[in-house]
Amino acid sequence: MRQLNNIQKHITSVLTRTKKKNVIIAVSGGIDSATALYILSKTIPLKNIYVIHLYYFDKSIKFFETTIESIGLPKSNILLHSIKDTVDVIASELQIKDDIDKKIRLGNVMARIRMAYLFDQAKKLDALVCGTENKTERLLGYFTRFGDSASDFEVISHLYKSQVRKLACYLQIPREILEIPPTAGLWEGQTDEGEMGATYDEIDKVLEAFFDKNIEIDEIEKKGYKNARKILSIVECNKFKQEVPYFVKSS
Repeated sequence: MRQLNNIQKHITSVLTRTKKKNVIIAVSGGIDSATALYILSKTIPLKNIYVIHLYYFDKSIKFFETTIESIGLPKSNILLHSIKDTVDVIASELQIKDDIDKKIRLGNVMARIRMAYLFDQAKKLDALVCGTENKTERLLGYFTRFGDSASDFEVISHLYKSQVRKLACYLQIPREILEIPPTAGLWEGQTDEGEMGATYDEIDKVLEAFFDKNIEIDEIEKKGYKNARKILSIVECNKFKQEVPYFVKSS
C-alpha cells in the first residue's frame, strides 16, 4: 500500500534527521492512536517503541490492552498511569464542575497533563513523540492547543478520518477498536460526533469538497450535506488554533 510506504519513509527520515532511535506514543485505545502504533511497529524495531496510556476513566484500559496485545511489545516498554488524582486536584482548584463549558476546560486540562507526562518520558527515554492527529481534527480545530496536538512528528495528520479507518482495516487492527465510537475522552459518554453534531463521514466529505476540490458551500449543500455550513463554521471559528502563536513582524 503506497500510503503506508510513504508514512514509513517519513518516519525513517525523521529518525535519521534527528539521530534518534526511540519513539514514544500515547495510545488511547481509539482508532487513530492504534493506527499510528501499528504503523510504527511495521517500521522500526519493537524495542525502540514505547507506549503510554494515561487514563482518567478505567474502562479505557481494556481498549488500550486490546490495541497492544497482538503487537508483542516488550513489557518494559508499556507504561500505564492514572491521571485522575492529578486532574481532580487541578479541577478543584480551578473550580471546574459539570456544565458543558467547564467540561471542555476539564478536557483541556486532561490533554495538557497527558502531554506533560508524555514529553517528560520522551526526555527520560531519549525518544521522539509520535502524534496521532488526523486531517479532519486538524481542519476542524478539534484538538487542545499544547495538549493532544503536541508532538515531534505526525504520521496520519494528512489523512481524513475515513482514510485512517481504511488504513486501519488494511493493517488489520482489531475489530473491537474499529467499532468504538470516536471520542476524545473528555467526559463520561462523550463522543466526537455527538459533540460536533455530524458524522465523520459527512464531515470528511464536506471538508474534502471544500478544501481539496474547491467546491463552494452552496454547491456542497445542494449535494445533500445539510450540515455543510455548520461544519465549515467550526473550521472558521477554530482556524486561529493552527496559526498561534502570533509573532511581531520585523520592520
